[in-house]
Amino acid sequence: MSSWPRWHRALRAAPLPPQQAAKQLYQESGGASAAAAIIKEFGIYPPGEFVQLKSGELAVVVRRSADARTPLAASVTDRHGMPHVNTVLRDTAKAEFAITATASESKFVLRMPPERLFGLQE
Repeated sequence: MSSWPRWHRALRAAPLPPQQAAKQLYQESGGASAAAAIIKEFGIYPPGEFVQLKSGELAVVVRRSADARTPLAASVTDRHGMPHVNTVLRDTAKAEFAITATASESKFVLRMPPERLFGLQE
């Protein structure tokens, strides 16, 4: 038996979305440069994050951009929820493809191969 005291940590009921965690980190640090550097490096919408676009499309973030709020995203469905046959890249800096919300993975019925999302050829 270990002589170290057992530390119990209260866990959250659910993990924080990345955007909320980044905002909380920045606010609680008083805008410290370390918090700003983390947000700058990973962006508000990190690669792999599922997002809803203003166009009605569902997409997954594939690359960050110079602006943490406007990454490059691969649209995987059209505005009616029908899957795209090919990778359709969307620049979320454009008003018509702006991110309106994050989307849960459960909205995606089909499994997307990573090479399709990132535009890689076999």
